[in-house]
Amino acid sequence: MAEINTNTVTNCNLYVADKSLLGAVKEIKFPTLKWEMKDQEALGMVGRIKLPVGIAAMEGDITFNSFYPEAMKIIGKPKKFIRIMAMSSLEVYGAEGLEDEVPMVVTMRGWFPELPLGNFKQQDMVDWPTKIAVYGFEQKINNEMIAKYDAMTNTYEVAGEDVLAKYRANIGG
Repeated sequence: MAEINTNTVTNCNLYVADKSLLGAVKEIKFPTLKWEMKDQEALGMVGRIKLPVGIAAMEGDITFNSFYPEAMKIIGKPKKFIRIMAMSSLEVYGAEGLEDEVPMVVTMRGWFPELPLGNFKQQDMVDWPTKIAVYGFEQKINNEMIAKYDAMTNTYEVAGEDVLAKYRANIGG
């Protein structure tokens, strides 16, 4: 009988432009890499199929749990690309309990098209949600590159395989 292993990640520390925001961020939503798909149809085909034609623009969300002047000074510059990094611990559980803990790091690069000023209500804590327009990311587990994408260089790698190498060669770029 095969042993069941399960992984969990329950927390992280967020860095914006290499500054730790430990305790300042309520939630971060990293973007999803999504391929744009178009219908392909042709004479003789009884159906249509969807084929990938490119990668959609990506957007993430960060919600600060209060106002942090130093963070807002960094994200308030809409034409400056910023590196955002989440460092977490991936826990591996098996039949005997916790078997291993390895670092999981997700880094994205982009810019903030919005500068939140807050939503105030009497006797409520004020959150500061903002969005980040993402042009690239890296995901590493235990220092192994899992996925990497950069719209500015037309690169997309998964588990060390350069998925767009032939495409770049074919277009001369």
